[in-house]
Amino acid sequence: MANALEKHSQLEKQLKVEAEEQSWLNSKIAEIATIYPEVENVSMLAELLITKLVPMVGPFAGLFM
Repeated sequence: MANALEKHSQLEKQLKVEAEEQSWLNSKIAEIATIYPEVENVSMLAELLITKLVPMVGPFAGLFM
């Protein structure tokens, strides 16, 4: 019985973490989607995306050439 409760507790923790990650991802996608009405050209789109993405994923993941 204790073993089953431990497994259930671990599963519950894992599901909570996955739900939090999915929620974070959904909110960031929505945040990025809101910039499209402001975009006038490709250069502006690139600048706005980088401005939004770097704080979300960190500067090293945001660096590309």
